[in-house]
Amino acid sequence: MHPLQLFQWINYIYETAPWEWVFSGIGVFIISWSGRLLYRKRQRQDVTTVDSSALADQVISLYQQQLTSSGQREQSEILRILPAVDITYFTGREPELSQLSSLIFNDSHQSIIGLWGGPGVGKSALARHFAEEHTEQFPDGIIGLDARGKDANRLASDFAALISEPIDAESELEPSAIMQSRFARRRSLLIIDNAERADIRTLIPGGHCTMLVTTRDRDLLDHIGLRHEAQIRLSPFASNESLVFLQNLVGPQAVHDEEDAACELASLVGHLPLALRIAGASVRSQFLTNHPFIRYVTDLRNEQNRLQHLSWRDADELNILPVFRLSLVHLADGEHRTFACLAACVESGFNLETAAVTAAIDEKTAASHLSRLINLALLNVAPESRRFRFHPLIRLFAQHEAENELDVWDEARKRHASFFTGYVYEHQTLSQQSARDLEAEQDALLQTARWKIEHHDLDTVFWDGVCHLLESQGHWEVGIELMQ
Repeated sequence: MHPLQLFQWINYIYETAPWEWVFSGIGVFIISWSGRLLYRKRQRQDVTTVDSSALADQVISLYQQQLTSSGQREQSEILRILPAVDITYFTGREPELSQLSSLIFNDSHQSIIGLWGGPGVGKSALARHFAEEHTEQFPDGIIGLDARGKDANRLASDFAALISEPIDAESELEPSAIMQSRFARRRSLLIIDNAERADIRTLIPGGHCTMLVTTRDRDLLDHIGLRHEAQIRLSPFASNESLVFLQNLVGPQAVHDEEDAACELASLVGHLPLALRIAGASVRSQFLTNHPFIRYVTDLRNEQNRLQHLSWRDADELNILPVFRLSLVHLADGEHRTFACLAACVESGFNLETAAVTAAIDEKTAASHLSRLINLALLNVAPESRRFRFHPLIRLFAQHEAENELDVWDEARKRHASFFTGYVYEHQTLSQQSARDLEAEQDALLQTARWKIEHHDLDTVFWDGVCHLLESQGHWEVGIELMQ
């Protein structure tokens, strides 16, 4: 056999076998040996020949060139398919990025991590930014797919197709077997974005592969067996992060020139990244006008139209209402109705009893519905006080649903007002405890007072109680406002 033929045979084995380093060493040895053997054979035949070591060096050099080109070809085939989200203006999130790195790159290596949070908070953007920052740590590639509306079988097939290993439609392999056979030995990052179904737990490949799941549903992360320390919640920006984000969007000078208006804008949208992104695009489009921040903030101050102003042209991904509506698919009908009714409660917060009365359900059902809303990040709770509170834009969305979709707004407001009318009746005594109870619900009582004015309800007992509360708290200006 000619040495070059022998080399081609060894190279074929190298490319197809899983233990490349073994064959590499054996190949070099055989090539060197074959060169010397050829030299001796030609000496016996008295044929002029080249130096054996030179021939071996030539063959080895060619072999190394083949290995290099093969490695380059493999590198060029490494996939980098990331979530389809724009991160041009990505800002902040250092604590969450640090937590992700700690979970994935430490000695224990957490093979699956969950990012969860409400709509528009930036889960997909964080996943993509992390992936781009750590491409070298995943030498076998990064693959991300939108899981919205897909079951485990569909996702497994999509992943396999992306790495050019399609699955036979008649294959009887379970999704878990498919993922383990394709990915377990790969040092890859798999991003399952917008997960909705708990059956994704069958896709966890294990081994050296890392899976990052983004979802609005914390219950889903619990159902797939993810430990709480591996669940990272994303919340809206802090105040300083909102200003930095706006600076990235419209320029530092524009924010500096109208800093008060920029701060008010961030507050009106509850520091929600998506809302800030939309607002930034709107302000930037008005660069030829004077005071674009003030103009836009003036529009946002009207609660009734605020959500309508948080849209950018015809892009659904930059339109608050369609993005918020995607969360409703996670709610049962009763939960959806409760969500809408709770918009009648005050923005500063409410307790379980108020929620049950306003939604016209018993407290056990209310507790179940509230828990579901909390785990979808549609509602927040203060553990120390057990009071519940909406994000300001989520509350407006709930009101939109109550008024326009479910037609429960008027009745919910009436139940809320009736409950707090009775609350004043129950606390007519001048005891310190009654005063503290009334003070704790002051915002709800003032909202009830406005409802009564709107409906021309001159309830003297209620008004006496509210006026006494305002007098004791020194809120004369509020009392005068109500009387006018």
